[in-house]
Amino acid sequence: ECARLFHGLPAYLIGIKCPLEVLEQRERDRKDRTLGQARAQFGLVHSLVNYDYQVDTSIQT
Repeated sequence: ECARLFHGLPAYLIGIKCPLEVLEQRERDRKDRTLGQARAQFGLVHSLVNYDYQVDTSIQT
């Protein structure tokens, strides 16, 4: 939807990602998270998007 709305405008689609192991550790470290959400959503969140750029927050923060 966003890609369609911004079509023809000078905009970039940027994916913010990190490895599942890092997500799970962050999930454990944050006491207000339900354990298992990172794993459940990992394969779905970015699966339908073609990003212009990607940032790996485990190494690029």
